[in-house]
Amino acid sequence: QIERAQKIADKAVAAFVKKYANDETWLEEPSRLMRALEAYEQLILVPGSNASYYAYYRKDLNTEDKAAEALAARLDDRGTKRGNTLLFFGLRLGKISAQKQKEFLTAPKLTSFRYYLSELFANAKYDLSEPEERILSLKSDVSHGRWVQATSNILDKQTVKWGTEELPLPKAEMSYNTMPTIKRRKLYGVVRDVYEKVSDVAESELNAVYTNNKINDELRGYKTPYEATIR
Repeated sequence: QIERAQKIADKAVAAFVKKYANDETWLEEPSRLMRALEAYEQLILVPGSNASYYAYYRKDLNTEDKAAEALAARLDDRGTKRGNTLLFFGLRLGKISAQKQKEFLTAPKLTSFRYYLSELFANAKYDLSEPEERILSLKSDVSHGRWVQATSNILDKQTVKWGTEELPLPKAEMSYNTMPTIKRRKLYGVVRDVYEKVSDVAESELNAVYTNNKINDELRGYKTPYEATIR
């Protein structure tokens, strides 16, 4: 079922790319752009991401489930490759002339896409070339995602001594909301001690994520660390 869903997603994306990547008449007038945008929007409905949720939820239920972790990695890789083939659409649309942008933003046929288009046009000056965007997409997992996953895996395996119980760390943290103040603060102190044990790894993770974000922002031309977030 997972592979069938992936093939449906692969086929849908490939059909879109074949139709629009080498024929840019959809950038010429509102009715053609509307049809292209509607087709692009339909790609959201393909079932490619469902299996990723399944893999991640399985991993949440059992942190030792290496098969689920491997499945998630394979699906992420496949999804990234599909996404990379679609990069051309937003990038080329963002590079049209200011006059053409105004025409599309005021076209009655494109009313339902007006907000999407206005945001895309406003942020297009931060876009890189298609090959560069592809590189950033491909490196995002190893420069960010896997660092986060590594720290998460370590924390998920930790336990907290609480009375006569050994609570898994996630369960201990979920217990805060049901406790009176004194007990809650005491449990928080125990949990914090567990976090301190893995602080060396967490420090490296934060530095990697921060540096990756800084590099991306500088390449795109953002002037402040928070500009991309606000946009």
